[in-house]
Amino acid sequence: MNYIGSKASLLRFLECEITRFIGSSRPRCKVFFDVFAGTGTVGLHFKQMHFRVIANDIQYYAYCLNRARIMINNPVAFRGLLQEIGTRHRERLSDGPAFRVLSHLNGLEGVKGFVFKNYCPEGTKNSKYKRQYFSNINGMKCDSIRMKIEEWRGRGLLSEHEYFYLLTSLLLAADKVANTASVYGAFLKNLKTSAQKPLCLKPIPIFNGFRRHTIYNEDGVKLAI
Repeated sequence: MNYIGSKASLLRFLECEITRFIGSSRPRCKVFFDVFAGTGTVGLHFKQMHFRVIANDIQYYAYCLNRARIMINNPVAFRGLLQEIGTRHRERLSDGPAFRVLSHLNGLEGVKGFVFKNYCPEGTKNSKYKRQYFSNINGMKCDSIRMKIEEWRGRGLLSEHEYFYLLTSLLLAADKVANTASVYGAFLKNLKTSAQKPLCLKPIPIFNGFRRHTIYNEDGVKLAI
């Protein structure tokens, strides 16, 4: 995911320095606390090293990403949904449950909801400032998918893990087609090539683990104290 301040390039350095420190002073330490977690790049890395991860970020979108990428330890089953949505003609029962659910969401018709009315050219054409964060089609797809996820949750068809898995898939997919230069403080004057591609939800890689991870959406300073 596009993110200014990503620590992906620092992972090797962080791993070496942190393991060197705990190896000499706290050899049995297996808890990693990421107080400003962002998109979860560092926390996920230490989860894969079999640490128990405690991650926090005050931004709710970051909380969603960490809930799915770090907290979930096993593939999501979507048992409450599979009978509801059935199987589309291009799907097979052998396709995983996540693939089948995401395929169903990808096939929804777009609607003119919150994203369309606030972040797309046609939806904001009568506003003081016309916005172009997403193409009209992708904005409508964001709305229909987001509303369907919330409907399923309201009807009790999703577990908490499944809910955040779907939200995270939508966040990642929307970021891929956003008409920005990596930050959402401004949009580009013309739709760039990637923003013209259709929004498409894809399965999220889940690292199987055995430790219980905890994710917070709090003020990091207060939480650390």
